[in-house]
Amino acid sequence: MLNSSTQTVSGLAGSLTESMTGPPMVTVPLSYQLSSVSDGQGGLRVSSFALNTTQVFAEGGFAADSEGFYFGWPSARHPGAPGGVGNAFVTIYVNPANPTGALTQAQINQLAYGDCYPGGMMGDTCMTGYWGRGTMGGYPVAQTITRP
Repeated sequence: MLNSSTQTVSGLAGSLTESMTGPPMVTVPLSYQLSSVSDGQGGLRVSSFALNTTQVFAEGGFAADSEGFYFGWPSARHPGAPGGVGNAFVTIYVNPANPTGALTQAQINQLAYGDCYPGGMMGDTCMTGYWGRGTMGGYPVAQTITRP
């Protein structure tokens, strides 16, 4: 929910589809909005996670410049192994002045996802996508926000 008077977003939730798990594809619920950061130009980078933590990658956190190894690597149990735990996230861009408007390329470049959930693993590497680099060479090209 966007509160235009306070320029804040709350309750961002959704899902991430693991395309390599299907059919049927596994859908990972992203229920925890744990980050909302100003881009310094009037917009917000808002991130929602599968687990109630921002720990996604081995370096800690969910930085877009990660090498893509799962949190706890190499000593933690692999997310795909019995008892293993992996997180996933998505970062969207919100322009509070025009939330449903098309994004500029600079705003699209701030979008990201990381999937270290069991079905999103390629060996020890998570599926990721962000501008300029991703574990499969993928990167976001567009975003659509609609009013409920």
